[in-house]
Amino acid sequence: MIIDIHTHLPVSEKRQAPNDSLVLTSLPEDMQRCRVDRAVLLPIAPLTPNEDIRDACRAHPELVGFASVDIHRPDACLAELAQAVREGGLKGLKLHPRLQKMNDSHADLVVELTRLAADLNIPVLMDAFFYGAAGYGLDVLRLIARLSQDVPQARIIIAHLGGFKVLEATLMAKENPNLYMDLSFSPLYFEGSSVEQDIAFAMKKLGPDRLLFGSDFPHMDMAKSIAKVRELMERVGFNDAEQARVMGENARELLGI
Repeated sequence: MIIDIHTHLPVSEKRQAPNDSLVLTSLPEDMQRCRVDRAVLLPIAPLTPNEDIRDACRAHPELVGFASVDIHRPDACLAELAQAVREGGLKGLKLHPRLQKMNDSHADLVVELTRLAADLNIPVLMDAFFYGAAGYGLDVLRLIARLSQDVPQARIIIAHLGGFKVLEATLMAKENPNLYMDLSFSPLYFEGSSVEQDIAFAMKKLGPDRLLFGSDFPHMDMAKSIAKVRELMERVGFNDAEQARVMGENARELLGI
């Protein structure tokens, strides 16, 4: 079984107007071509509304939807998350500090959202790819470290392995068993660099049980992502059973599917 823990709606498949029907083509087609059994479809509020994710998943049972909330509407976002899960059937929370323009003032609210996610029995996936000047507005790994301590019952996914901060993310994950790392984007983005060596080192040190395959489709090619992660797993010596855990079994257990 292959489960891609990290995909997005292609821009061409988002609603052009509120009453437009949402018809997916390229993501299911890529999944079929790459023999991916399930894929987690991630929104980023307010850029992609939860309703689009809900409707896509209802039309395509092979998709698993996460919710996102507008962190700049603190009086509404907790209720919005609860509604998306309880009524919309969404199975996780996605936060993107850079694109959602978070800063240190949002930390307490993120703790509240993470605590609610734990109560709803859903994981939290947080983008942790340090990129550009916006990366200096919020230390995402420090925030994740706080979440792992303040809400130890939560299950938190560090997206993109923490980018070039993969070694910091790995040391934190080794200390906190409620942290997972997704393998999306970074292995291809840093291919041929010293960071690729760090990624392989991190995978070996953390071991297979809290690593999750992801592609970051459509930003990264799904087939190339699968091939790269398999190459890295061979390099670090994961056996067939360990590779199966990374490619899908860990995600299946985490999501309860």
